[in-house]
Amino acid sequence: MEFYSNKLNFIENHNNIYRVMEFYKMSKTEQIINFFEKSPGIHTHKELLEVGAYPNLLRNMVKENVLEEVSRGYYQLAGYFPENFDLEEISAIVPKGVFCLISALYFHDIGTQIPREYYVAIPIGVNPTERTEYSIRTFFYSEKVYEAGIEKHGNIRVYSAAKTVADCFKFRNKVGLDVALEALKEVLRSRKASVQEIIEMADICRVKNIIMPYMEAYNS
Repeated sequence: MEFYSNKLNFIENHNNIYRVMEFYKMSKTEQIINFFEKSPGIHTHKELLEVGAYPNLLRNMVKENVLEEVSRGYYQLAGYFPENFDLEEISAIVPKGVFCLISALYFHDIGTQIPREYYVAIPIGVNPTERTEYSIRTFFYSEKVYEAGIEKHGNIRVYSAAKTVADCFKFRNKVGLDVALEALKEVLRSRKASVQEIIEMADICRVKNIIMPYMEAYNS
């Protein structure tokens, strides 16, 4: 009799431990879901570990179609498709990347250029990220030029309209002077940046003397 009583106690204790483990697992799952709901977009494996996830949990959440591993080590809630999904994913896989030049023009709806690849700026000394999913064209910026004019739209980092105009003049041999002139004219016309903002960014990019004659002509 005592044997059966001990056995029943063992089974009950085992079931209690199992229920506690299941509750803990559920709590962690809800914690990860809440994290994504508060910070929508794509997050790295490292970020999720920092907020309480662990490898087996992430694998199970992917298997159960709660999360989607959009690229190795990068996760989003299943069914999450923002308007600029591609830009969000690139922002995640290129941690220091900032969309610049033609990509920034397109993002801000400036001019008529349609990017055939993704133009991304990173600081000098940072190794570029290569991914087969996207054609990424990398530009290396000095620290001062890199940090100036960064805007954040959710998880997307992109240069401001004024900085983008200055960048186009700085890299006019890469994108074409006609593109830089079109961007300047459009930004002034649409007032997406003030004259002073453009001058400040042109000064940082060391193209102030180049851009001023055109600006004066367009403002006359």
